[in-house]
Amino acid sequence: MSDDEIDDDAEYDAPPTRKKTKPTHQVTEPKHKMATSFRSRSASGVKGVGDFLEKKVAFDLEKHKASQLISREKLDMERRREERLEREAKLKEEESSRQTRLTMATKVLEMPGASEELKLAAQQVLLKLLMA
Repeated sequence: MSDDEIDDDAEYDAPPTRKKTKPTHQVTEPKHKMATSFRSRSASGVKGVGDFLEKKVAFDLEKHKASQLISREKLDMERRREERLEREAKLKEEESSRQTRLTMATKVLEMPGASEELKLAAQQVLLKLLMA
């Protein structure tokens, strides 16, 4: 073998391999930790939600009662207003009727051809109207 052949073989030789060395540090998988406080945290969270819902239900119930009370008061006020308007209308009608009878009775008394009986009845109506 000549020097040329040796040089040709060197080109085709595999690259030198690294020496295997021991690793300087060891990578381990992370250890799984059990959720030690999960139950207590979730229970306290659920309890907090439960307390909130209880308070909300109580608040909504009070709100509903207050709105019902206001509605009843409005209905009572409306009913009393209608009753008052009815009484006023009735009084106005009675006053109008009274005024009409009073006018008729005075006209009968002023009529020259009215009989004594008619005048006496008109006087009775006037006395009754004035006494009431």
